[in-house]
Amino acid sequence: MDHASLYTPDAELAALRQLILGKGERRRLRRGECFVRRGERTDEIAYIVRGGFKYVRPDERLHERIFDFSFEGEFVASYAAARNSCPAPLDICALEESALAVIRMGEHLSFFQQTVGGQTYVRKFVDILAYRHLQLALSLACTTPMERYLGLKARFPGIFDRVSLREIASYVGVRPETLSRMRTSLLGRDTAGGGIS
Repeated sequence: MDHASLYTPDAELAALRQLILGKGERRRLRRGECFVRRGERTDEIAYIVRGGFKYVRPDERLHERIFDFSFEGEFVASYAAARNSCPAPLDICALEESALAVIRMGEHLSFFQQTVGGQTYVRKFVDILAYRHLQLALSLACTTPMERYLGLKARFPGIFDRVSLREIASYVGVRPETLSRMRTSLLGRDTAGGGIS
């Protein structure tokens, strides 16, 4: 899960967002089109202006396994693979028609080395990525599917309006039928509180 699906306080990454929006190439991707393809080398980082992406890789049975989602206002990249000139470990594909502002990794590194003392910035950015990686690993190893579902819903309250039940089930780690039962169970418990999607 070597990627930048960052939802951090705006101040920490404001300069990167400004750089990408100011100098980045505008790119539109259709649903299902990949920004990054597994096994290919990439050297780009993008800011999602509109739309959403899934980080996906097939499991041993070749079923799609979704590791994370990113939506507008977040960055999207296979950052460590790009920095180390390695093939990307997963696909990053559009969930819906999406608009990105994209720059090459070299442009972003030279910008920060010249303007804000690049080494501090690079370490901070990598620290944020490492922390997100740890969060995802712990979630997969230590939380139940229900906890992963509730965490995803808290992070993206309108996700069911944008992502299929099958894709959410893949992220949570259950079959779509099981996810439907989980949601029904939550609705039964929360009818007095307005319901849960």
